[in-house]
Amino acid sequence: MNHGEKPLQNHRASLTALRHLDRAALDPGIHAPGHRQYLARLKSWTARNLIQYLAERNVKQILDQLAFYKKAHKGDRAYQFWQEGVHPELIQSDAMMWQKIDYIHQNPVKRGYVDEVAHWRYSSARDYEGASGLLAVCREW
Repeated sequence: MNHGEKPLQNHRASLTALRHLDRAALDPGIHAPGHRQYLARLKSWTARNLIQYLAERNVKQILDQLAFYKKAHKGDRAYQFWQEGVHPELIQSDAMMWQKIDYIHQNPVKRGYVDEVAHWRYSSARDYEGASGLLAVCREW
């Protein structure tokens, strides 16, 4: 396993947990109590743990990228793991869900890590193409 695989696997599990939150709590039009605080805590926890994991294994290439993307005014941290802000988006249709899934599947291809979406080891694209992936995929939305 290379240095990037384990944190990406854990990161994906965290994102899967986000998907299972109550849809009303993620709807920006509904002011569900605590949803912004919950997301902020989840983002803080995942960033802290993944950065620690990378630092312990001296994964300099990824840490350098996270340092590069840190905002200059953020003096309280050395790295920027998450995009700024909390902008949850309610998935309102199957078409929208498929657009999000395709976007996620294309990320490793766009970054040049693989040539095909199903070549990314932890991608659910394998499951959607009829092969068996490493992680269970929830197909009931």
